[in-house]
Amino acid sequence: MSGFKLAAEYGLTGHEGLLASLHYDPLVADALQLAYEVHKVVTRNDGVTPYLVHPLRVAVTVQDHNFPSRAAVALLHDTVEDVDKMPPRGPHQFTDSNRAYLIRQIRQLDDPNDLILAGVWWLTSPDKDGSSLAYLSREVRKSMQREKISAAPKWVQAIKLADRLDNLKEGLSSTDPFFAKDGKYWQESKALYLAMRSQDNSVQLLEYPWVRELEELLSS
Repeated sequence: MSGFKLAAEYGLTGHEGLLASLHYDPLVADALQLAYEVHKVVTRNDGVTPYLVHPLRVAVTVQDHNFPSRAAVALLHDTVEDVDKMPPRGPHQFTDSNRAYLIRQIRQLDDPNDLILAGVWWLTSPDKDGSSLAYLSREVRKSMQREKISAAPKWVQAIKLADRLDNLKEGLSSTDPFFAKDGKYWQESKALYLAMRSQDNSVQLLEYPWVRELEELLSS
């Protein structure tokens, strides 16, 4: 399918080049379809850009032709967190039903070891994975997130840092002080990165070019 047809199918007109940069195989194509199903009525913070543009950019950043599961996880990394925004699939479909549906669909993409589902779980904030921790303060929740992702496999941490890099770069053009340089999100990103760098695999993380770019951005 051409980039123009794909863009029209996924509501990404104007982002044909981004779609063309994604290496497609059956796994990645199925992950893209599922990500679209979850995010299709959601926009980025500007209220205009389709939310799917963000996980697509992250997937293009981390993709490895030898490991298509990485791009699949990147495409799906925000799906559990956004499942409550997913359009109803029929009458009387509530959030829990959507979450169960999403997990089933991810597992259908997966190998017997549930690598994709595990990757998505590691990348989901603890207060948004169904554990009812949303009542905690933001500081406590972010501390829990840092602890969780610091224990994740290196390849999952690399996807998380690509996610942060994309959000930070997009935030630089935002008028929202939350996303401004040295704003709240910037400071949380520094803390998250330092937590991961404090682990034994910190040197290995720097093998990824986007991690080096993130470090330079946070140090600027």
